[in-house]
Amino acid sequence: MAPPPRFILIASVLLIIIYFYRSTPPVPRAVYEDLQFDEASFGQRGLLAQKLYNLIHEAESLWWTTVTGISKNENDAEKLATRLFPFIQHPSQPFNTAPLRSLRSTFIPMSKGIVIPAGKNSLVYASHLILTLRDILNVTLPIAIAYAGDEDLLPAQRRSLMELRPDVELLDVTATLSDRFMDLRHGSWAIKPFAVLASRFEQVILVDADVVFVQPPELLFDHPGYQESGALFFHDRYFEMNPGNKRQEFIKAETKNLALLDTCCQSILRDGYDDEQDSGVVVIDKRKLQVLIGLLHTCWQNSSPVRNDITYKIFYGDKETFWLGMALSKVPHVFERHSAGIAGMLRERDGKKQVCGNTISHSSDENGSLIWYNGSLLRNKSKNGKTYLVPEYQIVGGQCSWVTDPALQFCCHGGDISELTSSERTVLERSVDIAQKLDGQQEMQSKS
Repeated sequence: MAPPPRFILIASVLLIIIYFYRSTPPVPRAVYEDLQFDEASFGQRGLLAQKLYNLIHEAESLWWTTVTGISKNENDAEKLATRLFPFIQHPSQPFNTAPLRSLRSTFIPMSKGIVIPAGKNSLVYASHLILTLRDILNVTLPIAIAYAGDEDLLPAQRRSLMELRPDVELLDVTATLSDRFMDLRHGSWAIKPFAVLASRFEQVILVDADVVFVQPPELLFDHPGYQESGALFFHDRYFEMNPGNKRQEFIKAETKNLALLDTCCQSILRDGYDDEQDSGVVVIDKRKLQVLIGLLHTCWQNSSPVRNDITYKIFYGDKETFWLGMALSKVPHVFERHSAGIAGMLRERDGKKQVCGNTISHSSDENGSLIWYNGSLLRNKSKNGKTYLVPEYQIVGGQCSWVTDPALQFCCHGGDISELTSSERTVLERSVDIAQKLDGQQEMQSKS
């Protein structure tokens, strides 16, 4: 009696799966075990990050993986990922042999959110930011406050942030990633990329606590470059050129192929500026595997002791590590079109109209409208914690310099200067008003 057609079909499928599975060439053992490479090499780790992407991409692209859940390369990818980026190991699962897969499984499908790293010293700014987002810009995205254990943000401080407004949650990065390799309690800026990685959100807007938004941040998700690449960054201000500076030389030595970085860092590699990125706001889509791999490289640059021995000695904190992680891993990413400017006051110096202030401002690529700036709502947060300032002008791009005015320490000229619109000023005036009211309430509570 002939076997039923359905049985023949199933048997045929299984035979095809076995054939292709057995015929897939194994990944050389040296790729992931007993790997010998320069632990300090940014460039070499970028090349290996590309290999990691290829392993995972191949494993997830094979149709029989979808059918059976079996992948010949998956185990190799996990070993390589753990070797390159050991901080992905969950602290409560030290023997998990698939930590990257486990981490990715915590990302909630279709989720978007805002992540704000906040410690004791930035608690006030984070409070102001939450109130502006919820009460003035009517932002409904969930907000995660990222911190590094109880010593970084006390329980009472965490409660105060959560109780400010609805849909504010907590993210203890050290409860998700291995602090043995991060040492975030002594990391300051270092927590930022790890907070993106540890967040449950697939699409993340990472925001410094002292950022001021004039428009709802979720519009950044609609940026054409972000939608295409999955990584949106913002330029820093351009100060005096410094050809042959140590950052430029470091990047040249690490890449050796300058074409690799042509799309992202003309200022450092060509013109010789010291700074490329303002990491006050970073937009990341972890659904895109390449972007996730580039983020892992960024995290590694901020891990301990890499940041202590190399990164923070060459660069100013975390700020250049985001684009550098993407570039070295050959991950597509985009920057805003213009260099950063200043939102502040109009001044005339040396016969030139300039905008002066203590902020770094960023405007829309489409119409030049002010989107956000960092530096807080205060006139000068490093000098006075009670005096607020509503900027009157902004400059897009231009050449910037330090000045001797203790109140407005930076000025930019040569860019596109415009007066803030009435709607922009209204948002900022309301933000200052709500911040001052909160300051008063907290001061009264501290005295009672």
